[in-house]
Amino acid sequence: MKNIVRAASLGLAISAFIQMALAQAEISLMSAAPFIACDSPGSPSVAASTVSTAKRSPYFSATNVSSAPRGTYSGIVITPDAAVVPNRLTSIRFDYKGSDKTTCFVDYKPPVGTWLRSSVLLSDGKTLADKHDGFKTIQLTGQQFGIAENCLIKRITIVPPPRKEAGRFLADAIYVNDSPVRKVMNTLFYKVDAGSPTGPIEFSQPKLAAGAVSGAPTGATQFLISNNTNSPQNVYITLGAGLPACAIATPDAIPWLPNKGVQPYGTSGASITWQVAGSPLQNYFVLPAKTSVVSNLGSMQMLSNINISFGAPGGCGNGSGAFPQGITQAEFSINTYCWTNDYSHNESADITLNTGNNAFLEMRFLGSNADLWLALQGTSTYKLNRGRIRNFCLNSNFNNPGVFPFGCNLCVNPVTSACVYPAAPANCNASTNNYCQLNRTACFYGGTIAVVFNGYDPTTSSSSGFAPIVSCPPVNLPTLIPAQNPACP
Repeated sequence: MKNIVRAASLGLAISAFIQMALAQAEISLMSAAPFIACDSPGSPSVAASTVSTAKRSPYFSATNVSSAPRGTYSGIVITPDAAVVPNRLTSIRFDYKGSDKTTCFVDYKPPVGTWLRSSVLLSDGKTLADKHDGFKTIQLTGQQFGIAENCLIKRITIVPPPRKEAGRFLADAIYVNDSPVRKVMNTLFYKVDAGSPTGPIEFSQPKLAAGAVSGAPTGATQFLISNNTNSPQNVYITLGAGLPACAIATPDAIPWLPNKGVQPYGTSGASITWQVAGSPLQNYFVLPAKTSVVSNLGSMQMLSNINISFGAPGGCGNGSGAFPQGITQAEFSINTYCWTNDYSHNESADITLNTGNNAFLEMRFLGSNADLWLALQGTSTYKLNRGRIRNFCLNSNFNNPGVFPFGCNLCVNPVTSACVYPAAPANCNASTNNYCQLNRTACFYGGTIAVVFNGYDPTTSSSSGFAPIVSCPPVNLPTLIPAQNPACP
C-alpha cells in the first residue's frame, strides 16, 4: 500500500513534492538475500554474505578457486515477500562493483504455458551513474529480458562468473519496478550433491545425464528466412546474451540445409557468407531476391531470443537516415528441451515493433503441430485462422495477435517505449488482449517457422538504396479460433 493522505479529505493542499515522497515510501514486495550453492556451508570454494563499508552494507559474493566445482556458485536471490507474485517486470536497478559479466536471471511465467527463464549480462545494462565509492548504478529492463505484461515473476537471481579471476562482486540499493527490495542479512545455503546442481538457477546449469534423456525429443523445430522481393537484402540475426549452455551462442554457428529452396517463398537455396555487425552476437548475410535459407537444427540445439531484421540491426529511429522510424524484428525461442532436459519452457514467437517499423514481415507456422502456436485473450487460448502473423504500418498494429505494437514492450498499458522517436502512442492493446506473443508447449516441437520479408515501410528513404512499398497495405487482422492448450503427456 502507498501511505498517501488525500488532500481532499483533509482540506489541505499537498505539494507535488510531498506526494512524490510519500509515493516513494511504498512498502517493498520483494526481499533479497545472499546465497551459496555448494557441498557444505563452510565450503572454501565460494563465499556470499552481507558486509559493511564506511557508508554501505552491500551484498558480497566471490569464488575462491580458479574454477568452481560442478554446480557450485554464489550470488544474490530476490523473491516475493508474500503469496501475491508480481505480474510484471519493468526494471531492475542496483549499485554494483565487480565483473560486468555477472548474469541476472529472471524466472517468469507467461499467461499461457509454464515457468520460463531469461537472462541478461550486466554489460548489456544501462549505466545510470558512477558513484564516488567505485560503485556503478545499472538498470536492466523487462524489454531486455523479453518479458511481456501479465507474466508472473517468481525469482530474480544475480550470479557472478564462478571463477576466481572474476574477483569480488558487491551489490547494494536494489530496486525492482522502482520499489526498494528488502535486505535479508542471513546467507542462504543450497546443498550440491555429487555435482548435481541445486539452488536458484539449478536448471540453468547443465544437468547430469542419468535419467535425463527419458522422453527427449527425436526431432527439432526449424526456421526459414525468405526474401519475397526482387532485390537482394541484408539479413541481420542477433542472439541474446547470457544464454543456456545448450543454446547456439553466435549466429554463424547456426546450421543450414545446403542449397534447399522452399516453395512458395523461394525458388532456390542460398549459401551464407556471414559478416560481423557490431559484436559476435550480431551477424548479417546477403539473401538474394526470391530466395530462402532453411535451418538444420538438431533436437538439442536451442535458439534463445533470436532476433531477425532486414536492412539494419534492431534499434530506434531518429527521424532521418534510411529507416527514420526504427527497425521491425521477428523474434522467437525454439527447441527449449535441452535448457533443463525437460519440457518446462515453452517455445515462443512474435513480431515486435518495440523499437519502430521499417519492414513488412510475416511469420508462418508450418508442418508438425503448427496449429498449437496459441494466443491468449483474457484467460482463454486461441489459434490463428490462417496460421500466420504479420505487421502493418507503424500505428496500425493495436490488438494484432502475435505483434507488439510500437512502443508497447509490455503489450498492454502502460506504454513504456524505449525510443524517443517517433513519439510513443497514448495507449497499447486493450487489457484483455495480451496476445502480442504466441506460445507453444515445448513437448509439441517440430514444424517450421517461416520469416518472410515482403518489403520496406513507405517511410523508408529510397535515396539510401532501399525500395519502399509506395503505400500502407490494408489492415487485415487474423481471426482467433478457440483452442485448447494441451498439456505434455
